[in-house]
Amino acid sequence: MNEIKRPEDLNRRGWSVVRKAQVIGAAAGASMTIAVPLILKAYGNGPDTFLLVLCWAVVLGPAGGICKLFGWEWQILISKGPSWVQTVLAILTNAFLLFLVGTLIGWIVGKFKKPQREN
Repeated sequence: MNEIKRPEDLNRRGWSVVRKAQVIGAAAGASMTIAVPLILKAYGNGPDTFLLVLCWAVVLGPAGGICKLFGWEWQILISKGPSWVQTVLAILTNAFLLFLVGTLIGWIVGKFKKPQREN
């Protein structure tokens, strides 16, 4: 019942800067993709509607580019929004892209970070 776990599994402080940046990037990409359409639905009839629609287009843009690359038809009905397949593709695409950005940022930060002394 009580499994013995390695301390490295439980201690996120032991994670490298790159791994932390990757996790943050992937989480930000997925949550941003989910949050923008919800914000648009909640506040889409106000003075900032144009900016919200622009953010929505930017969030869905990479997934639309992948669909175009493979010859798939990317259809979004304004009244209904994207289909669940398009939404899942957008979530995965944005999570992966920001995972890569996190990798790059973490690698750069890791190069300039002072190494910690081992006790």
